[in-house]
Amino acid sequence: MERFRAIPLAYRALEAGGIMPAVYNGANEAAVDMFIKGMIRFTDIADRVERAMDSIPNAAVGSFEELLEYDAMARMAAVKG
Repeated sequence: MERFRAIPLAYRALEAGGIMPAVYNGANEAAVDMFIKGMIRFTDIADRVERAMDSIPNAAVGSFEELLEYDAMARMAAVKG
């Protein structure tokens, strides 16, 4: 799985539950968008997702609006790198 680092990160998000699947998804979407635009290398995608997951503490999902806020935080964290 070292070759496909995003897969273990996805499992980590699923096992953690709470907001982590949304954090993973938001960070991944932002990083992939940056890759498509030529802003980062393909190998940087998993790094950015992992840093976003590590920088946002897990929490229970309170509401849909709150989940969207965490998604936005994850996207910002991925862009910052």
